[in-house]
Amino acid sequence: MKIDFGSGHAPAVGYRTCDMTAAPFLDYYFDANEYAILDCGDASVDVIRCRNVLHHVKDIRQLLIEFRRVLKPNGRIIIIEASKDCYRINVFLDILWYRYVTSRPDIWVSPVYRDYKEDFISIFGNDFSFISRREKEYLIM
Repeated sequence: MKIDFGSGHAPAVGYRTCDMTAAPFLDYYFDANEYAILDCGDASVDVIRCRNVLHHVKDIRQLLIEFRRVLKPNGRIIIIEASKDCYRINVFLDILWYRYVTSRPDIWVSPVYRDYKEDFISIFGNDFSFISRREKEYLIM
C-alpha cells in the first residue's frame, strides 16, 4: 500500500489519501493531537509520499515516529518540501491560500524554515538521498 500523506482528496496516482484535515473521502485520517494515522496498522505501508506538508506539522519528529510505525521494513519515504531559499515565498503563498482563498485558519504554517533532516536521521538513520534544488528539497529513503 502507498499513502500520499497530506494529499487531501487528491492523492498522487496509485496512492491512498491521508490527511490531517477532515476532508471527505479520505482513506486514512491523521489525528494531529495524537500524531497517529488512524486505522493504519503497524508495518502496513510500502511507500509514504509527503509533498509540501512538513511545514504544516508542529512536531515533525512525532510525525516521523508515526511514519516509522506504519512503514514496512525496507519501505520508502519520499519527502518534497520548499527549500530554505524559497521558504518565505512558500509561507506567503500558503497563508494567502489557507487564510483568504479557502478560509482554512485551522491549517498551521511554520513561520520559519525547519531543517527536518536531523530528526529524520535520528529515527531512520543515514540511509537516504537528499537533493536540494533552488525551489525544492527532496529526501528519499
